[in-house]
Amino acid sequence: MQISLMQKEQTKKAHYINDTLESLPIPVIAAINGPALGGGCEIVLSCDFRIAGEKSMFGLPEVGLGIIPGAGGSQRLTKIIGPAKAKEIVMTGKIVRGKEAYEIGLVTKCVPDEEVINEAVSLAKKLCEKPSASLQYAKLAINYAVDNDINTGKKFEKYLFSLCFETEDQKEGMKAFTEKRNPNFTHKR
Repeated sequence: MQISLMQKEQTKKAHYINDTLESLPIPVIAAINGPALGGGCEIVLSCDFRIAGEKSMFGLPEVGLGIIPGAGGSQRLTKIIGPAKAKEIVMTGKIVRGKEAYEIGLVTKCVPDEEVINEAVSLAKKLCEKPSASLQYAKLAINYAVDNDINTGKKFEKYLFSLCFETEDQKEGMKAFTEKRNPNFTHKR
């Protein structure tokens, strides 16, 4: 079986984009208010948080075209919602609406369509209040857990936990806690 060079390059680029999005050292929020199908769904699956409108639609309908998801969608979907539901969505081409997407764990939150952007911005503001190093290390630890066994993951977590103690924000956070006040994080390492 011969794979065309053009198709191979397009798939490589799509994986690069989604892998880059997933591995950014900052939290990534997708605000979905409409269809996220095929490649659009694969991009959404690469994000850390997915805020969906009630009328949003998710699916990987590629099998109906004689192909499969080609940018990591089958892998990410399976890790997010489990193999049984992933098989249903991928193999049947099922389209999942906002509320069901939330119920099966595909999205972080489902809100009325007109509230999607406000909800995503609200979440972004909450995250901006947290120390950047802690957010980065937490994301690294969680993403690492997805692909490794628990004992290996715990060792990596211990390493990242130790790195937190080298930041000014850790000192400020703990000091503010003991002084019963809100911390003033500087995001300096």
